Amino acid sequence: MGARLTELLRKRLYDLYAAYAAGRIDEVLREYDDNVTMTSYAPVDIFPYLGRKQGKTAVAATMHAAHAAFEYLSYQPVFMVTEQEDAAVIVLARLSAVAETPRNQHISS
Repeated sequence: MGARLTELLRKRLYDLYAAYAAGRIDEVLREYDDNVTMTSYAPVDIFPYLGRKQGKTAVAATMHAAHAAFEYLSYQPVFMVTEQEDAAVIVLARLSAVAETPRNQHISS
């Protein structure tokens, strides 16, 4: 039964990342704890809205800023660690800058 729960959690996480990539941010935020911590190691001189964010409000602002700046070409979890109610994920994102920045960005966070 434990392995089945792991697969259900994995599917839930993949579904949340797909919803985020599709811009359904409110759907994703409904699943987040109010005290969520998000940490991105992408360079903040290129992505000033990233870095470490604490709390659902800060994470929501980051998500909205990222979607305003980029079109999501792909956004896939490549590594997940879960324990009870907690999860850590490494994501590979392929993004295309919206209007003002003509270059494509490839980040791993």
